[in-house]
Amino acid sequence: RLLDADVRRTTQRYPIADFIARRHRGLFKLLLGDEVHQMKGQSTDQGYALGTLVRACSKTLALTGTVYGGRATSLFFLMHRLSAQVRSRFKWSDAQKWAEQYGVLERVMKRTEGDSGYGTYSGKRRRLTFVRELPGASPELAAILLDCSAFMNLADLGFQLPDYREYPHMIPMANDQREAYDALEDQ
Repeated sequence: RLLDADVRRTTQRYPIADFIARRHRGLFKLLLGDEVHQMKGQSTDQGYALGTLVRACSKTLALTGTVYGGRATSLFFLMHRLSAQVRSRFKWSDAQKWAEQYGVLERVMKRTEGDSGYGTYSGKRRRLTFVRELPGASPELAAILLDCSAFMNLADLGFQLPDYREYPHMIPMANDQREAYDALEDQ
């Protein structure tokens, strides 16, 4: 009985992005997303929330300092969430198709069953072939980005940022923490 009472007292959680999309679709005219490179993964809660909010708002301004991760597919899920044009051309499961069109792929064939590559009894060649994505991208990918992106530096904003300073402040360790630290150092 105590367990049932504890379960009833727990707070029910509901994703705020889903709530906005269901109850207030179109209410917000602009979605401003910062650090969107953190939302480029295929199966992340942040990524799902971004995609839901993009479809619930009229316009989206996505900000990041690190848009490209080295491989074409590093942009696929982010672009799929942000661009209706990409969504119209590629399904969510088309990351491989995206890589074939905009990335650099390497096809690797491995022989099986010894050095000859032939079956012992049948004489048939046996190979395993797999494809892997390498770093790099096609210039066509830049064309997609240029169509929907603005690249800026801090100097382009037209104002000077204040000087950055750090002031280190040493905090002494507690006695028991110091003893544990010294013991670990001695080991």
